[in-house]
Amino acid sequence: MRLFVIALALVLAACSSVPDAPQIPDKTGYLTQRTTRQLVEYWAGNGYPDTVAGRPIRLVDEHPHVENITGLTPAEKFSKDDKNPGHLGTVAMMHTREDLKLKQITSQAWQFTSQPATIVARSERDGSLKLTALDFRENNQLGGLPLASNFRLPFDFAEEQEPSSIVHLLTLLDPAGWSDRRGFYLATEYDPEKIPLIFIHGLLSTPVDFEFLASTIASKPDLWDRYQFWFYFYPTGDPRVLTAANFREDFRVLVRTPDPDKNDRPLRKETTIVAHSMGGLITRLSLSEEPEKLYQKYFNRPVDDIRLLPYQRKRIREQLLFEPLEEPSKVIFLATPHKGAGLAGGPLLWLAQKLVKAPARILGTTLSTAQNIAFAEPGILTQQGASLLSGNEVSVSELNPESAALQALNEMPIRSGVELHNIVATITGSERGLGDWVVPYTSAKLEQADSQTIVRSGHWLIKDKETAEEVIKLLRR
Repeated sequence: MRLFVIALALVLAACSSVPDAPQIPDKTGYLTQRTTRQLVEYWAGNGYPDTVAGRPIRLVDEHPHVENITGLTPAEKFSKDDKNPGHLGTVAMMHTREDLKLKQITSQAWQFTSQPATIVARSERDGSLKLTALDFRENNQLGGLPLASNFRLPFDFAEEQEPSSIVHLLTLLDPAGWSDRRGFYLATEYDPEKIPLIFIHGLLSTPVDFEFLASTIASKPDLWDRYQFWFYFYPTGDPRVLTAANFREDFRVLVRTPDPDKNDRPLRKETTIVAHSMGGLITRLSLSEEPEKLYQKYFNRPVDDIRLLPYQRKRIREQLLFEPLEEPSKVIFLATPHKGAGLAGGPLLWLAQKLVKAPARILGTTLSTAQNIAFAEPGILTQQGASLLSGNEVSVSELNPESAALQALNEMPIRSGVELHNIVATITGSERGLGDWVVPYTSAKLEQADSQTIVRSGHWLIKDKETAEEVIKLLRR
């Protein structure tokens, strides 16, 4: 799901060929799934007329996450519908805005206003047609009959609107160009009774890559009732110290917005993070203590002894001398290179340093100004610090086992009270072998984890059934 798309100026277009009105039986009762699908496609394709084949038609909203429906998109336009003949209704995306824009919660957080639904059609005694919009995630049956469902529907819908098919690469090569889309994307409105379940993607990735894992979790009624789904998008070319600082800031602003008095226990005491690959390193850095170990990898002098403008000193503190997040209580790492990845060195590192546009936001000013300030006083910077401010330290370089950021991270303890679970992927399904082809087993394992599981998979284990089963077990604890 392209959860990071903020403003889409698209208006739903009618199909080039609208199907004929379906033959609807005169008898009272629910219509078959096939007839319902044809009716919904015809009704939406013709601009929601008041009558179909001379029969009055109306839509009743019983969807708990959609108010003031402005329209719908039948699943057949962009996804596979649920065509089980034993199921009731047809699936579609319901919209509260014609322009499909997201609802902005904070400067870096948005809520989706389009929601998946099951549309059930019924022929009434008075001859009218009644369409009822239901949320199959909340209740999977109606009158004892199973509802049609498609838990991947939101992902497929958002992917259909993706402005670029190579966005994974673009967010690596031009992180500054994607910075305005950085932030949290909430699948539904905030619920103070549910635990935030945050998904953080890895390098050359976006939240859409959690499609299989997230939809599998959502399909479990007990987990949908317990968790609310949040996705965090970040440009993957940025240095990890910058991304982690942004994540902490975005999270703190977000949680203050619905819960300024800190009364919501699920949010404040039970927030759970599922992090894949480099997303796991961002999570670790956001929850680790003793940040001076990170700072000392870049600077030889205390920050107060360096001639900087106030806002520049503030930026350094936010990125290198930070306080860890207090709320997350559980983290599930997935194929995280805790000790780095050998592929991050050599030709790949050289190529990344040549192609990735250097972020100019380390000190909150232009890169050239930051360099001039830093180099005005010899001895302030370590070699790694000079690399960071010169733009040679990008996300790929920080995955090198020899990188200063990674070395510091492994010296910094994760704050107490965080439950850590580590899922490692290996091609062989055991400790022997080449790891997952990207991260070796020796790097992916985490000694301080409360549990450690090996799944037989490659680095994209988030698309595998075995991984989903293991994550579900951990979420049910």
